[in-house]
Amino acid sequence: MDGAAPHSGLIQAADGNFYGTTEFGGTNDPCFDGGGEIGCGTVFGITASGTLKTLYSFCVKSGCVDGELPTGGLTQGTDGNFYGTTWTGTRTTPSYGTVFKIGTSRSGTTLTTLHTFCSSTRCADGYFPLDGLLQATSGNFYGTTESGGANNDGTVFSLSVGLVQFVEALTYSGKVGDTIEFIGQGFKESSTTVSFGTAKGSNVVVPPEYPGTYLTVTVPNGATTGFVTVTTSGLTLKSTRYSA
Repeated sequence: MDGAAPHSGLIQAADGNFYGTTEFGGTNDPCFDGGGEIGCGTVFGITASGTLKTLYSFCVKSGCVDGELPTGGLTQGTDGNFYGTTWTGTRTTPSYGTVFKIGTSRSGTTLTTLHTFCSSTRCADGYFPLDGLLQATSGNFYGTTESGGANNDGTVFSLSVGLVQFVEALTYSGKVGDTIEFIGQGFKESSTTVSFGTAKGSNVVVPPEYPGTYLTVTVPNGATTGFVTVTTSGLTLKSTRYSA
């Protein structure tokens, strides 16, 4: 009931708990029936003290249109939801995998299927996504498929769900005078400002070898713990975590 065969690792979410997937197990339609019934996989959360809660059992919908066998791990998007993939799914058509979104136990555990693979002609979008997703600072998610594509050797894909751009600090703590590195989008040395609370950082540098995607800044006097705000190219971008 609580899942079986956790294929990938865990992530620690913003609430401090850990989340992951199991390839098999759960409460729904068995994926195999030989020597025992094995479910189609789960999404679960677990506290640091070991209290586990199953958030979702796959194949709850007729024909497994919600996917089955989640071999990849989870990614928590900037909207707080979890995003992941299932290796197969949709038994009403060839079973080629999905991309899904699911809320945390706090925001609800409704699962939404965002994409079903092999929905393009000759599976140009790929199929069998074995691994999880990565969210880039553009807000989009990226992943890979094992098969499909123009040469049937797999694909690299991106998926937009409407999340906004953000910046990511490579170091999340520093004293006044320290240099902090950020990655993001659209940085311009002449117009980019970086604010640590209400105090603006100095010596903003956007190296030419990383045009628009990387900058360094000096922590100013008066910097406070909290989200860092970067204003650049007409956009106001925030870090995804607190800096101190």
